[in-house]
Amino acid sequence: MKISMLIYCFLLSLSLSQQIDVTFRYVKEPTESFNRIFVPGTMPDGTSNDWGPNSNGMISPSAPSQMIYNENNNSYEKSYSLQIGEEYLYKLHFHYNESGGDYAWVSDPMNPETTSDGWDNSILFVTDPLFFQPARHINDDGMVNGLSLGIHTNAQIDSIKYKVGNDNFISDGYFFENGNFYVPFQTPRSLFESYKIEVSIEGQNYIAYDQPEITITEESMPSFLNEGPNWIDGTMYLSIFAPSQPVVQVIVTDAGESGSISDALVLKKDPVKEFHWWIDLDLANGEYDYEYLLMDGTRLPDPYSRRIINGRTRIEVGPGGVSTADDFSWESEGSYNRPNLEDLIIYELHVDDFAAMGNGLGKFSDVQNRLDYFQSLGINAIELMPITTIGGVHSWGYDLSSHLALNERYGTPHDLKSFVDQAHLRGIAVILDQVWNHVRREGALY
Repeated sequence: MKISMLIYCFLLSLSLSQQIDVTFRYVKEPTESFNRIFVPGTMPDGTSNDWGPNSNGMISPSAPSQMIYNENNNSYEKSYSLQIGEEYLYKLHFHYNESGGDYAWVSDPMNPETTSDGWDNSILFVTDPLFFQPARHINDDGMVNGLSLGIHTNAQIDSIKYKVGNDNFISDGYFFENGNFYVPFQTPRSLFESYKIEVSIEGQNYIAYDQPEITITEESMPSFLNEGPNWIDGTMYLSIFAPSQPVVQVIVTDAGESGSISDALVLKKDPVKEFHWWIDLDLANGEYDYEYLLMDGTRLPDPYSRRIINGRTRIEVGPGGVSTADDFSWESEGSYNRPNLEDLIIYELHVDDFAAMGNGLGKFSDVQNRLDYFQSLGINAIELMPITTIGGVHSWGYDLSSHLALNERYGTPHDLKSFVDQAHLRGIAVILDQVWNHVRREGALY
């Protein structure tokens, strides 16, 4: 029995320590311009090269996490040896000038999994086999001139075959290097066609990539719809203005889940209003997340989101509506009288700093608990510094990534309404410091 247990423990430790080489890629868009790109993260976790390395957010131009362009697969690459069964966090880091002083941190557009801690780091859970970062390569005319996919395994690959539209499967004409499959198309194909990659590994067949055909339906958008989510007469509608996009899709999932491109729904195109797309969602009551899917694979929350979690818009099909708190019951309704502008005595505060709970831990409820203190000061208005979503854990809020969605670290829309309601019961107005004229690079409107 002891010998069996020892053998089991040995085999378990062996499997847990097994590694696999994974090559991260980035496929540059035709109109995109940058000096260099890096893929830093926890891949060399606990080493001096962890997350770049970076200094106050900036990565050195000579950092080891830099990606190198590979003309054979038309993408930038960086390889890491990773532990099977482990989870890694990472992000893309761009330099827009030679020194690297003009930079940006961006979630991987070819990987929908991100953290919910305010950093929106991309998540990679390593498996064997690992099918990673599917991409259709787009030329200047908006046509697909190549197809690529990371296929990483320690086992023997028997075959790789692919097809586009109604073509038969093809098993040659591609490059396979560093675990990355890439096939160039001599004759560019349409974005609207279906794309499929099948892989056979030691006798086991896998559908590694499956992009269904896209069909666009033209139908006039109802006149009562506004841009963003609309909860009207028991139906949830989505509407978006998307200039120059040949098609817009949306991926809708249960709250907290992420979906695949095969789950995407195609929005209807308004035949008269240029670049306007819309859809009515047939869903049972409950909370859902959704994100828009663009043809280049980019996933974005709704620019009109009231609530964003894990980079996806959260809504409720039901009384909670577009904010999940549309049905809030106001105690102060009918009794609150707003002070005249000339009579305002304003106390301005930053939610996180005022709460003094530690960076990223302050909440609306912490401020609400001090409302009697504010009332004792004789003030009649509280001005909140920007409370919309930001990049990272702590900020004064002026580097926002969404103009309308709350910083989830501060609380939910219900929590904000509760704070406002309790302030109004004490005769205290609440003023919001709004920022409209700029947004971070990762914002949907950038």
